[in-house]
Parts: sequence; C-alpha cells; structure tokens
Amino acid sequence: MKIVFIASDLNQFGGIQIYNHTLLNAIKEQEKEVTLIELANAQLISKILFTLKLVWRTITGNPNVIFCSHIGFAPLCYILHKITGVSYVMALYGIDVSAKKSSIEAKALRAAQSVILIFDWAKKEFHNQFPDLDNKVFFLPSPVDDTRFMIKEKSEYLEERYNTKGKKVILTVARLASVEHGNKGYERVLRALPEVLTTIPNIKYIMVGKGDEMPRME
Repeated sequence: MKIVFIASDLNQFGGIQIYNHTLLNAIKEQEKEVTLIELANAQLISKILFTLKLVWRTITGNPNVIFCSHIGFAPLCYILHKITGVSYVMALYGIDVSAKKSSIEAKALRAAQSVILIFDWAKKEFHNQFPDLDNKVFFLPSPVDDTRFMIKEKSEYLEERYNTKGKKVILTVARLASVEHGNKGYERVLRALPEVLTTIPNIKYIMVGKGDEMPRME
C-alpha cells in the first residue's frame, strides 16, 4: 500500500504533532510505503510548494490513499480526489471538530473515505454537525507510551518542591496559547479557585506548559 501523509510541520511541539508522529511511525512499522509532505509554515511560498508537492506525488506516485491530518488541507484533498480518484482519510482532533465548517470543508468531509476522531467528546460533537457521516467515523485514540509514562510511587521530592503533601491537587498540562485558552480550561479553573477554596481549603492547582499565555497566567 502506498500512502501520502500530509501534515503541518511535525517538528513543532504540540498534541497534534505528537499524535501524527506516533501514527506515522505506526504506519511505517506495518511496512507500508509512506511519503510525508509537510507544510513548513504559513508563508505563501511554503503553501505553494506544499500544494505542488502533493499534486505531483498524487499524480505520479499513484498512492492508494492520502492521509489528511488537518481540516485546512481537506479542500485540496477533495479537489485531488475529484480529478484523480485517489481516496483520502480525514483526521480531526479538538477545536477543529467543534468549529463551524465552510461549505467546501463540509463537502470534503462527506467525500472522505473515513474520518478519524480521537476521543468520545469529538464523536458526539461531530455527530451533531454531520449525523449522516456516522458510518464513516473511525475511532483512533491518542496512545500513551507505557515505556516512558507509568504509574509510580509518589515522589517526595515533587511533594516538597510544590508543597503538595496532604493537599488535593488539580493538574493542567497544556500548551498555554492564546488561540486555545478558552478550550483548554485553565482560565476557568483559575476563576473558580476562590470559590473552590471556601469548600476545599487545602487544594493546590499546578499548571504545566509554555506559550504566549504564560505572562498573563502568571
């Protein structure tokens, strides 16, 4: 099987990039022939080169399927499908699931071979917008590498460092980006904490992450 995998720059750090890295490696382990085409940045020249590479690879490489890892690429996959007949799989994650789709994006989703979603909330949101596409939804959760992440005994060092011994802990691990803060939920936790403290006075909120929101959150 020949697969063209299109994605935004996988060298960037974020949940979607990690998910796509993991999925791409899993596909390669199945000994499939995979061609990765990345959009390096949002500059016009990068978008033109990305489009030309995808068109050229689709026409000359005769792939079995295109894996489309971003809703922004969906219209391009839709047009290529109409011209060449090559099928494509569409992946959606979080914000892009709930966001209102343009007419061309909606057409692209309906023409996709399947739509990959990664958690239950996304399945419900997608159904609310596209109930006619339930038969196309493929559920592929984001995995955890259990060779790196595992349940361990509580760390006395961390308890001492963050003064959490004997306290209830709320933890947020996220990219602190202004474009996403309303969806990550950490600002709502901060607003709620004064009221929570009246009932649970020994609570501690720990935020882990970087981004342009950090100065405001501090």
